[in-house]
Amino acid sequence: MTEIEITGIDRDEGSVVVFIGTVIETGTPVLVAVDHRPAQDIAEALSWGDAPIVLAPSWAILGGS
Repeated sequence: MTEIEITGIDRDEGSVVVFIGTVIETGTPVLVAVDHRPAQDIAEALSWGDAPIVLAPSWAILGGS
């Protein structure tokens, strides 16, 4: 699992939301796909000005933003 600081929303694909984030360990910018149910909480945190940290499996990391 990779720790990623979420900084924004790239796009909503319906069943998943693609977020923009940064890998905590390396500072690498990435896109990460999140199931729409937990994505609601992440989007709400972003709307409050927070930058939530998520643990993402390797298959959910789509690449650089």
